[in-house]
Amino acid sequence: MFFELSRLALRNIFRRKLRSALTLVGILIGMTAIVALISLGQGLERAIDQQFAKIGYDLIFVIPGVAGGGQAVRSRAIDTRPIEPLADVARVGAMLRLDQAQPVATNGVQGFLTLVGISQGLIPIAPSLLGGFELQQGALFSSSQPEVVLGSATATNFKVQVGDKVTIKEKTFTVAGVLKPTGELQNDSAIYLDLEKLYELTQEPQLVSLVVVKAKPGVDVQHLAQQVEKALADNGTRDITVQTSQQLSEIVGNILRIIQVTLAGIAAIALIVGAIGLANTMFMAVLERTREIGVLKSLGAKRRHILSLFLIEASLLGLLGGILGILCGLSLSQTATLIAAQAFSTVHFRASATPELILSALALSMLLGALAGLLPALRASRLNPVEALRYE
Repeated sequence: MFFELSRLALRNIFRRKLRSALTLVGILIGMTAIVALISLGQGLERAIDQQFAKIGYDLIFVIPGVAGGGQAVRSRAIDTRPIEPLADVARVGAMLRLDQAQPVATNGVQGFLTLVGISQGLIPIAPSLLGGFELQQGALFSSSQPEVVLGSATATNFKVQVGDKVTIKEKTFTVAGVLKPTGELQNDSAIYLDLEKLYELTQEPQLVSLVVVKAKPGVDVQHLAQQVEKALADNGTRDITVQTSQQLSEIVGNILRIIQVTLAGIAAIALIVGAIGLANTMFMAVLERTREIGVLKSLGAKRRHILSLFLIEASLLGLLGGILGILCGLSLSQTATLIAAQAFSTVHFRASATPELILSALALSMLLGALAGLLPALRASRLNPVEALRYE
């Protein structure tokens, strides 16, 4: 009986091709938006997890400024000496990225570039924070010599090679190496030097943008973070944020999920509008097929048969719209990924459509179709066969 009703429902759907197609569009648009947004969100969330896994979940970040304080503090003086007693359980590195570009001259070319001071301990424990910090030519700068390492774009734009001289704020440095391209403009267009050498240029010792503490194997990262925060606080260092990479990953993930749910909720409005359109189509179908319903009842069809017929028809319309919406949503998310990759070289993620997402979308579209067709189906099943046969 179910297969016979399904075959009859399909025949009725294709009887009014244009109306059915327009009804499908409403479901299709809503499902396309939901699938595209969720698959993009899942892909971005996975990419963030992979990036944090690459950085390492054994890192602790000491960031100038108080999280949620409403005032951004980009860099400030932080005395890292109180952390030195933790050397048995941790390794420490620091970085200072100057807020303002500095005058640079070499080979008759002048310009303004960002200077990044790096402590000798930072590169081994967190190279991913600097785009990998892989040398293409030369060697790393020395802490005892006035040397710098150039980003790939800096070396290209200033036509500088290893061994050339670079003047920064009237002080001369030797180019020790050139980094491989990272695809990140802020890294490729910077000049890197030892943190102490940068302090000599700025005359502002202990100024940092970031302090990184790496827990040694077997050390509880959360407990170590508490020790770091206490050591700095006891030394009078205030207005800082101490967070583990795990905590940062969770914060970013939560923000991303909130955005994802909000956008999916907006897209769901389109899906609801589509369901209303489907309900209207089913009401029209009941009116047009009133005599047909009367004939079926006079031939022995029960109320449940009529009810099932229209529910199956509405569910199939929802399912067809869902299938098309899923296909369009996946195509849209993949296209958005490709466009983002071409427009932003630092964006590296792929849309992710899990089997759970596909099955949930199919179930949702069928359920929505059934709910939209419930009232029309009830109305059809309650028609009096005699009155239905007289209907013109």
